[in-house]
Amino acid sequence: MADQQPIYNTDDLAERIIVRLSSYEQKRARRNIVLFSVLSVGSAIGAVFSWEYAQQAFTSSSFFQFFSLIFSDGKIVLANLGDYLWSLAESIPALNIALLLSSVLLCVVSAVFLISAIKRNYHGNITTHSSRRFA
Repeated sequence: MADQQPIYNTDDLAERIIVRLSSYEQKRARRNIVLFSVLSVGSAIGAVFSWEYAQQAFTSSSFFQFFSLIFSDGKIVLANLGDYLWSLAESIPALNIALLLSSVLLCVVSAVFLISAIKRNYHGNITTHSSRRFA
């Protein structure tokens, strides 16, 4: 029983493990590239639609009418500044602005992760400024 052969050939076991891990990392990077590219495109399209929606909300709300009072009746606005600021704050379409900002943020974050996944997949082919040595 002491002369049992190992189940695996240990001569190239480390090399096979490294190849398998490298293959797994490449598959994972490709999957992330597909995922984040779809997410980037989808959030960019969502940002365009939310921009249009926010524009419509701003034009239909009375925000610009309240805001233009500063230029036309500045003394009256300064006399009633507290009420004016409350009216201005109430007329802002906050939900539309939040929707627009969240879609833009999602687009930017997914683009950053997409670039990171591309760099990880093609790690030897892309040089960045941080990896260069300046004399």
